[in-house]
Amino acid sequence: EMTKAAADAQNKLMIAKCYPRDENKALSKMLDVCSRRNFAEKAFYNFSRGGGSVSGLSIRAAEEMARLWGNLEYGIRELSESEGKSEMQAFCWDLETNTMSTQNFTNKHARDVKGSVQQLTSLRDIYEINANMGARRLRARILAILPDYVVEEVISACKDTLRGKSTKPLIDRVNDMVAQFKKLG
Repeated sequence: EMTKAAADAQNKLMIAKCYPRDENKALSKMLDVCSRRNFAEKAFYNFSRGGGSVSGLSIRAAEEMARLWGNLEYGIRELSESEGKSEMQAFCWDLETNTMSTQNFTNKHARDVKGSVQQLTSLRDIYEINANMGARRLRARILAILPDYVVEEVISACKDTLRGKSTKPLIDRVNDMVAQFKKLG
């Protein structure tokens, strides 16, 4: 298994070197996605905590940025499960630079409910809390690997879209025009 895993990792690194990302093209694609209102509306999370507000890029935005950046492998692994807890790992690996960001964490199978702790026994509840806690850490790992300037540009572009300051992507305008002409025959 270890030999197979090493060969798999080496193949991924080699493929990434053969097909390097074009950073300008990747950023352009990200900004194009950010100009879509439905994406921009899902790009941020915001919730109340301790009398204040906590906000930032959502996991879906981070995943889309990683997909468009390319040559990244990322995910969440459950390393083990025992007596009311899961040992987990969130990771993001840039295959071109061979830079990896990982975070191991323990996730208790419990939930805070109105000031008290409720133990989880349902497999679905355990899966959902692991996925939720994993997603938070995965977002942080992806954002740790992506260049800061890319993250800042995405945030700015999404905010501009939400303020109505961006134009519809060209492909969407073309599709709208084709649909209108189709009505005319």
